[in-house]
Amino acid sequence: MSVREYEAWLLWSFSERDRFNARILRCPETIRDAKGAISRLFHGYLPAVHQLQLTRKIDVGQVRKDSDSFDKLVRGVAQLCGVVPPAR
Repeated sequence: MSVREYEAWLLWSFSERDRFNARILRCPETIRDAKGAISRLFHGYLPAVHQLQLTRKIDVGQVRKDSDSFDKLVRGVAQLCGVVPPAR
């Protein structure tokens, strides 16, 4: 599955409880308007301003475990670098 918006991966870094409280009840990868969903969790979200800050907070291992598309990205980058990706 391809992800339409980078913010869909960022949504995985929020707790399940936070996502539930923000009415994000589906898998983040299936949400249309992930930027809008992020703004319910991170008030005043502006991609050019806040995306790097939220990216730095990602728990790569956890997001990879939860997201098939993110796992595919990790495996693809590992392959490009000529290394074996760590076990999921």
